[in-house]
Amino acid sequence: MDNQYNLKDIEKALDLIPYYIWIKDGNGVYRYVNKAFADVLNVKKEFFIGKTDFDFGNEKIANQFETSDNRVRESGLPILSEDKVEIKSINKCLYFETFKQKFYINGEYTGWIMAIARNTTLYKRLDDSIEYEFNNISNKIFNAADNLEQNRKNKVGAIDDYNDRILMIIKELQNNLKATGISIFIYEKQEKKLKLFLKTCFDEEQLPSHLQIKIDDKMEYDFLNDKYREFLRINDVRNNIENIARVKADASGYINSISIKYGNELIGLLNVYYAEEKYPTVLQNDFIESATYKIGLLIKNRMLTNQLKSEIDKKLELEKIIAFENLKTDFLANLSHEFKTPINILLAASKMINTTLADNKDTYKDTYKDSINKYNNYIISNSYRLLKMVNNLFDITNIDKGYYELNLQLYNVVSIIENITMTVVKYLGGRRKIVFDTKEEEIISMCDYDSIEKVMLNLLSNAVKNTDSNNLISVTVKRSNDNKNIVVSVKNDGKTIDEKDAEFIFEKFTRLGSVLSRDAEGSGLGLCLARSLAQLQDGDLWFNTNEKKNCEFIFTIPIYKNYDKDMVNTGILNNSVEKCAIEFSDIYSI
Repeated sequence: MDNQYNLKDIEKALDLIPYYIWIKDGNGVYRYVNKAFADVLNVKKEFFIGKTDFDFGNEKIANQFETSDNRVRESGLPILSEDKVEIKSINKCLYFETFKQKFYINGEYTGWIMAIARNTTLYKRLDDSIEYEFNNISNKIFNAADNLEQNRKNKVGAIDDYNDRILMIIKELQNNLKATGISIFIYEKQEKKLKLFLKTCFDEEQLPSHLQIKIDDKMEYDFLNDKYREFLRINDVRNNIENIARVKADASGYINSISIKYGNELIGLLNVYYAEEKYPTVLQNDFIESATYKIGLLIKNRMLTNQLKSEIDKKLELEKIIAFENLKTDFLANLSHEFKTPINILLAASKMINTTLADNKDTYKDTYKDSINKYNNYIISNSYRLLKMVNNLFDITNIDKGYYELNLQLYNVVSIIENITMTVVKYLGGRRKIVFDTKEEEIISMCDYDSIEKVMLNLLSNAVKNTDSNNLISVTVKRSNDNKNIVVSVKNDGKTIDEKDAEFIFEKFTRLGSVLSRDAEGSGLGLCLARSLAQLQDGDLWFNTNEKKNCEFIFTIPIYKNYDKDMVNTGILNNSVEKCAIEFSDIYSI
């Protein structure tokens, strides 16, 4: 079947992508660039065609790009790199995350290179500022007595430096979003007011520095739940809040307001303004949320720093060190959030490759297709492994902070456990012997389905790690002797755990070399997370030290007795095979 598109259609599609795409031939000559790439230097696409990097006058950058191009040509493998580029024509230092790979023409490789890059300058600025603030608060805590007088002398300068760094960040954000301007309001909780903190591109008449907005408890709740987050015309009135961060009553254009939060605490409001002719053509909600999250972390960090300064005058009460520990926990949560985007991009790209191969199976030679499938499967399996670690880290930090939300509903837990077990059996395809056994048809509990699924997948993956194809894994469900709890057992007759080690396996980042197979990896968070999820539902999880020959983990959740049968969730349970792939991704022996 003939393709229903041509080269111009593809180029138009690539021009709409906000990432930088280019193709060079074997001599390093640009054969194609998309519009976003040309816009960086404010030139037309044709400016690059027929030229090499050495034609643009910066030999250092040209050598840098040539070296990475040659690495792709020589190794035959794609590369993902972080590049720092100083562009003299616009007097800027930019950071890019760049993916390069061989480019084939009619199935033949002739030395051409294709690349796609995204501008990570804003992320770099934010990360540097977070690190600076993180170190700053550390020094305040551990060197407070020695630096007290110096801190007082530098107080004004330190605040100015902080404001300048935040202003630089929101200017970078404005540039990335191609917005007209940005303002940040800080929420003063005691006064119940939003006060203008920083702004870009607006004079005093447009946006007065003394601007304050009074809000009540309901408005605070609505801000925390993003009720006001939407694109509105600037001259609109939003519910009971008049002229909130408006730019003149008669101004034209749009405003997008995003709450700045730290957990369940309202920190402030970030407003992005667009002129009428600059209404955004690309939605960047994830990008804005990520940037706003980091800005909130910086502002909260500064609030805690100022709080600690006041405590310095009171001999630095040791209890305030807890604030520093909260920052570390939130920093880990932020890292796990940031990792998810590139992992999901890798998985989406890999799935697209598989789809392309399937749709064009007559185009590619079998040997070539097998090679692509082989390396593509490496990408998928390792992306799943990274995603598992990130998900566990994200969940455990939210539990530590008290932000993990349970979706409690009435379920027949026997059906849940059976369905999850059978999904794992289907995923393993006979590579392990797993049996499910129960004398109960129905035991009802008020529980969170996703949390139960995470606990079961973790226990089953541990059992698989410590068995081979000749061993048996058994899953049983029963009532406790006092009929108060549902008791779920996952047992395998492979390797067991010493009683002395059983005391430590539920601690964070614990990995027992005597227990884990060389055919598996792990972050050491799984059992800690599983126990925490069971305890959040008034249950528990433990290792059965009375079982000497087998390895048995048991978890419980309470039985719910007084309920209306119509309230029991009897819908189709969503047991995803892909979730199994993620959970079992660090086991090499299957």
